[in-house]
Amino acid sequence: MADMTREIAESEFVIADITSANPNVYYEVGYAHAINKPTILLANKDVAKLPFDVSGFRVLFYENSIAGKRRFEEGLRKHVVAVLERNTLGRPYPQD
Repeated sequence: MADMTREIAESEFVIADITSANPNVYYEVGYAHAINKPTILLANKDVAKLPFDVSGFRVLFYENSIAGKRRFEEGLRKHVVAVLERNTLGRPYPQD
């Protein structure tokens, strides 16, 4: 547990795939949010419904296909650039 909290605290941002309902992932995302660490949430577009506790956050949905890979990479790149620019400018990152 100490390793996980240290790694999140020392990172510039967190990327988490919330496709499967993994309690460890949700705990880590919650911890990142609690310390105001920018997070990029990912989920497969085929997910029927996100759990209520993350459904209000911005999520980058991906399609598990060749064409989807390209779109996903472009979207992720934009999200990472936005996070890094906000960090450079010292602005808080919105979690929604």
